[in-house]
Amino acid sequence: MGGSAGLESPTAVTGSAIGSNYAQTYRLGYKERTLLLAAGATAGIASAFNAPIAGIMFAFEILLTGVVFTDFIPLVVAAVCGSLFSRILLQEDVLFRVLYQGIIQL
Repeated sequence: MGGSAGLESPTAVTGSAIGSNYAQTYRLGYKERTLLLAAGATAGIASAFNAPIAGIMFAFEILLTGVVFTDFIPLVVAAVCGSLFSRILLQEDVLFRVLYQGIIQL
């Protein structure tokens, strides 16, 4: 169910790994690699929780050190693509469904 980052850890790590591997394949610099790592995490969070704004905020808060407008645009694109991909694949359903089966006291 996740590591030290909680439930969002597997999706953030998977998206970050995809972004980092892409940057290594094309021999991009440190700044571009960090941005692709953050974009992958953003897309993962946005697709898993259907929350693109939360994905962007997660990337700025945890992964990126400063807020730069040029970093904002790729993160928005990644969040929108992740959210749309999730909606197309799941057909407007949610990925994580929580069922409450509590005891009803009369």
